Amino acid sequence: MIIYNDKYSFSFDSRNAISEGKILSCYLTIIDFSRKDINISYLKPFVIFARNTTKTPLKSTCIETMGKKIFDDFELDLKKTTWIEYDPDEQVKVHVAKIIPKYYDGLETVFSVYWRRIMDSEIEQIKPFIPEIIDMNT
Repeated sequence: MIIYNDKYSFSFDSRNAISEGKILSCYLTIIDFSRKDINISYLKPFVIFARNTTKTPLKSTCIETMGKKIFDDFELDLKKTTWIEYDPDEQVKVHVAKIIPKYYDGLETVFSVYWRRIMDSEIEQIKPFIPEIIDMNT
């Protein structure tokens, strides 16, 4: 079941001269498989599929710029969520994030993000919700 399918944006509140007042945005589709069939228990019941819509000369991914805010706003557990991102500028256009805690600074955990190619089985799982995934992955 799709729980969110729309443009997501927020204003960056840093006092950094480069980013002050910048609006970050991406198109998000959030899927909750646990609502599809309550008799099946999923290790990772949530999928976030993101497409960056922020216009910037700096290359960045949605998870790097907005990931923490998205997880907080939708109250999603990082360990129970698969993050998939589409980047039309890359040779392999659809990637899955592997998120690893790097360190804890006393207020929050900082994460490292590593990318891998999406697997065919993952495409098959999200295809009913995002049919265009087939064309995006070519």
